[in-house]
Amino acid sequence: MEDLASWRRRCAAEILGESKPIVRALDIIRRVARCRSSVLFVGETGTGKELFARALHRASPRASGPFVTVDCATVPEQVLEERLAAAAGGTLFLDEVGELSLAAQARL
Repeated sequence: MEDLASWRRRCAAEILGESKPIVRALDIIRRVARCRSSVLFVGETGTGKELFARALHRASPRASGPFVTVDCATVPEQVLEERLAAAAGGTLFLDEVGELSLAAQARL
């Protein structure tokens, strides 16, 4: 397995900081990237969830596919299906997913 410093330069260069929580989060992302499971990033607005999601995408087998961001607070639900299809073979980042209707959340 690639050492953490090399991996970080390749996949997460825009994530700054050397604190234990940051290093631990990056190590978790590096390990999770090998899984095919969905990942839920939780945090306040502006805490870098999308940066960590992009790092996960770059480290995963889906890195050659698209990274599609959907702002669920602003996207019309009828457009949501198109965005889901656009992420095929890549990564779908749903920002503010709690803003979707329960019916739309169930379809995910």
